[in-house]
Amino acid sequence: MTPIIPVSDTVVHRIAEACVRIPDHPVIIDHRGSVKLSQLWQAATVLAGQLSRLPGFTREDRIGLLLPRDRSMPSAMLACMLAGGAFLPLDPSWPTERLNLILEDAGCRALVTTAGMPDPAWSGPRIDIADTGQRPTAMVQPTPADLAYVIYTSGSTGRPKGVLMEHGPLANLVTAVKGILYREANADYKEILSAPFVFDVVVQQVFSALTGACSLHIVPDELRQDPAALVSYIEHHQISQINVVVSHLALLLENGLIRTAPWLRRIVTGGEALPLPLVRRLFAEPAFAHLELVNMYGPAENCVDSTCFVIKADMIATLDRIPLGRALPGTEVLILGEKEEILPSGATGEIYLTGIALARGYLNRPETTARTFVYNHHAGSGVMYRTGDLGCFSANGMLEFRGRRDNQVKIAGQRVELEEIEERLKSINGLYQFAALYQQREHGGRLIAFVAADAPPDFTRLRAQAIQLLPSYMVPGTFVHLGPALPLTHNGKVDREMLISLLTDSGPEVVQQGASGTVAHLWQEVLGGVKADPHVGFLALGGDSIAAIRLVAAMRSRFQSEVSLEAVLSNITLAELEQQLMEQRTISAELACAPPGDDYIASSAQKRLWYLTQLGDNSHLYNVPVYRETGELDPARVHATMHQLMARHPALRTSLVLRDNQLRQLIHDDIDFPFAVDDLSAATDSEAQARLIAAEESRRPFELAHAPLFRLRLLRLAQDRWHFLLVLHHCQADGWAISVLLEEFNQLYHNPNAKLAAVRPYVDFAHWEQTRDGSDDMRFWQDVLTPPPLPIVLPSSGISNDSASGGQVRLTVKPKLKQLIDSIAQHHAVTPAVIVLSHYLILLNRLTLQHDLCVGMGVANRPHGAFDRCLGCFVNVVPIRIKLAEDAALTSIYEQVGRQMRETLLHQSLPLDTMAAQLVPGGGPPFNILFAWQSYEKVANGQQSPLPVVIGDQLERFDFSFGQAKFDLSLNVYPNGEALELALEYSTATVVPAQAQRWLHAFLDLMDRLATHDHQEKTHETV
Repeated sequence: MTPIIPVSDTVVHRIAEACVRIPDHPVIIDHRGSVKLSQLWQAATVLAGQLSRLPGFTREDRIGLLLPRDRSMPSAMLACMLAGGAFLPLDPSWPTERLNLILEDAGCRALVTTAGMPDPAWSGPRIDIADTGQRPTAMVQPTPADLAYVIYTSGSTGRPKGVLMEHGPLANLVTAVKGILYREANADYKEILSAPFVFDVVVQQVFSALTGACSLHIVPDELRQDPAALVSYIEHHQISQINVVVSHLALLLENGLIRTAPWLRRIVTGGEALPLPLVRRLFAEPAFAHLELVNMYGPAENCVDSTCFVIKADMIATLDRIPLGRALPGTEVLILGEKEEILPSGATGEIYLTGIALARGYLNRPETTARTFVYNHHAGSGVMYRTGDLGCFSANGMLEFRGRRDNQVKIAGQRVELEEIEERLKSINGLYQFAALYQQREHGGRLIAFVAADAPPDFTRLRAQAIQLLPSYMVPGTFVHLGPALPLTHNGKVDREMLISLLTDSGPEVVQQGASGTVAHLWQEVLGGVKADPHVGFLALGGDSIAAIRLVAAMRSRFQSEVSLEAVLSNITLAELEQQLMEQRTISAELACAPPGDDYIASSAQKRLWYLTQLGDNSHLYNVPVYRETGELDPARVHATMHQLMARHPALRTSLVLRDNQLRQLIHDDIDFPFAVDDLSAATDSEAQARLIAAEESRRPFELAHAPLFRLRLLRLAQDRWHFLLVLHHCQADGWAISVLLEEFNQLYHNPNAKLAAVRPYVDFAHWEQTRDGSDDMRFWQDVLTPPPLPIVLPSSGISNDSASGGQVRLTVKPKLKQLIDSIAQHHAVTPAVIVLSHYLILLNRLTLQHDLCVGMGVANRPHGAFDRCLGCFVNVVPIRIKLAEDAALTSIYEQVGRQMRETLLHQSLPLDTMAAQLVPGGGPPFNILFAWQSYEKVANGQQSPLPVVIGDQLERFDFSFGQAKFDLSLNVYPNGEALELALEYSTATVVPAQAQRWLHAFLDLMDRLATHDHQEKTHETV
């Protein structure tokens, strides 16, 4: 038996000791910067104090953790232990029903969460981890026998089951892996945390880091789902160790992992069988000769890792397969037969585990615990855990994997019981029979659901319902109708071998010719050789998240084509993918370039903004501040990165000059930009001083005749806390452009040699706009604006004589309501923006009793994909005119608004000034109310480090209205994770602040009632 490590302490004791020994150890690095061990300990003691003061809180109480992917989760995990409780990690991406089910099953004492997280049906105490104004608590001294955490795994009964893990096994794990994975053990040893927090491997990584073994880099979801971006992160941060599942390792190799060789010392993998060809491919690179590849194996019931096998380059020639290796200290492996007898070497049997690393059992599952944690009659005491895995010992004592004895599979490193998927699908429609099957492929696999029913079900609806019940990796990508019954064996069980034989890929061949054939070949490659109708969706053919990531990366590298991961996972077809590639190439080739030179005609948006800045003292109204809180920044690298962007985007080197009574764009070469760095770390109130500087900097006007029309200022509040303030003039950038700018800044900041997609200059858009035929657009808008709409008369009288004076009020749409809005939008086949705009129009109707409503709507106005990555001001404002009948039903309103919005977007490129001059009496805008959906997440790929791309969570930090308003009332909607932020801007010449506050609260209440009303399918009633 493997020697057992005596465990007389816990990780809590070790972390406390490390805080004294290495308090400045940079334990966690996330998108906000670096966190010292002493800082994380302090934050954890504050939260522990809040937990311990909960009424009735007792030792081993379970605490649910529903938190973002950053430092807050490790801090909360430690806090639960310091309070004497046990933590239960929850995944924000899980369906609400699964969150509700697990919270109820676990009997949690409290839920620790924060803004932007989902809103489960939890009636117990909630603690916001952002609430730091509490006093810390004294540390509870846990014992090895105390409960440390609960992690839920898939369950064959259809319900996930919670594994109860004590402190003793956790301490043993940290000790056992230290000599294998963390021999270097210092702050310079950097590891990536790329797994979701609900995966048990995170426990090993987090607590190894907290005890001083390494600095742990928590990468955001968007980064870990983009293998090329993740490789760039590893390269830039000189990461020493990565821990990934086998399928992700293959993706990283395809996307340039070789570039990380100078720093990468160790790759840890597991969760899936490690194929020998992949290992040979890795070590075929001479640069990886120094590397260690560590193959780990173990179920959550034996505290994460049970065995390991370390592979080095000089071993490759002697290996004919990759074994699971030898047991870790504290664990013993047994191979037993049907009667639990010990089998000799070479004989295949079930893998049993015993030792001090075993879990206590399953929460609230005494029968399942008794069935899988059985008496160890070979030792005469203790228990053994039945893994369900088949294996054998080789002649040299190595454990080898030989398959499963049941229907459990591994998907993306997670154990999944196929019966759980089948039971959840049955809960959707009890009249159907279901059988789930997982087909392994070279990279990942595909999950298939066979359905027995008299008539073919609506698979699109069935899949949409499954998404509401199961985590994404457990939702079948393919549904197959088998007729009225599933095939059965002679003893009445589902004949899974027969189901496998039905997967013959007998669909029609994909026609492969020319460029189309190349894309079709890639399509088949990532889908494992599936031959399919080009009009069948990616998910319907068995595509999963791993295959989608491969497709996006390959389209970028092979065809220089940007396809979003969201588009692929929304079930894109091969035909649509080919069409998108063809359109990108055709449009890029057909769009005429502006004549050569450095002097060009201005666009209509630039002309309008130039004219407005000449009026009075309000030129700063068209400054666009980009204000972000970040982690530590390198000013020299920030300056160099902005220079790279200036070289890439001529718009950043452009000035506007009036020549011969015509406004022209002048493009300059070799110019610098205003750049300042302020160190506020010694200030009494650095936050307040930073806001004051930001407000003053953002109000300072630009001289449009002098380039560049932007300036950058960095404010240092602490070593690892900076504010980034970029102020541009609106004629250079709109919201879409800013998201592109920030994304490219992040890419180049991390990797100055990053390959960015080709981009057209903004002057090409101005040339296109000048030369296009807009007569069809003019006819459309003439129909919309005939007869001329009346202004919307708000029921108020202002108190200010300054028509430009204004204010702003804000509210948050909680995740539960946003989920309802998203669900309603999906049901009515419209966007969430249509639903929110419809509710806004209903509010205006109730306030004014007007039925003919015309509001302005901001549109992106990027007419061709060739301009998607272009910096400049494209945005236009167009009228949306809706006539609400007194007895209008919600369904008809959604249909009318959705139809009007679709038609509007087809004619969005006619400049508002041109439209108003010819069609509106007096030549002014045909509206006095504005609606804007400020969402650009699909433009950016979500590179959140160092600068957040979206601004929803930045609204409280900075007021973008400058105390002035451009319209009587403007509703700006900012998506912010799982929530929506509402900002209602108003003119004080029309609206008083108290009214604006009441109206926004009324709007939120109205949305809640209308969304609930629609969700209950009572849309036949009038509103």
